[in-house]
Amino acid sequence: MTYRAGISAAQLPYRPAGQTLYDRAVSWGFSLPVPSATPLEAASMNLAFTYGQRGNTDPNVDNPNGNVREDYVRVQLGLTLNNRWFIKRRIE
Repeated sequence: MTYRAGISAAQLPYRPAGQTLYDRAVSWGFSLPVPSATPLEAASMNLAFTYGQRGNTDPNVDNPNGNVREDYVRVQLGLTLNNRWFIKRRIE
């Protein structure tokens, strides 16, 4: 089993009322091995979660109530296949 974690921050290209908006997120996940016949045909199932906030609620002169901020959750499921097809062959 392999674990993963990360954080991200980005400035969004939108500027409502000249105010900068940001996207901040925290992600975590893990990878589970899937049983296979040989190590060359190993596979793994990946599951990841992300929680983030996008936007800004700071008030400014043009918009005293602030902008919109949204919270989001993202779930990702993936399958990684390691097969003999991807091994470089050597000609002897």
